[in-house]
Amino acid sequence: MSQSEILSAIASGTMTVEEGSAMMSKGPAGCVGIDKLTGIGDLVPKTFKTGSRGYWAGGKVTINGERCQVTVTVTVIGSKPVASAA
Repeated sequence: MSQSEILSAIASGTMTVEEGSAMMSKGPAGCVGIDKLTGIGDLVPKTFKTGSRGYWAGGKVTINGERCQVTVTVTVIGSKPVASAA
């Protein structure tokens, strides 16, 4: 439920202010803090197909009771080699 939907429900009387406040304090529906993604392993150095350099990690985690696969890529800005003029 989005913040605007919660506010509309409170305004229409179908939800109490306390219920709405509790829902909003949990964050957006499906929102999971990055600190909760334990088990994806360490970021390891990687050279991507594009030539850019960076780091990669992946693994399986449980989010809101569902098993999910997570992939994290971090690209070093400006690391892609400049194409030579042929």
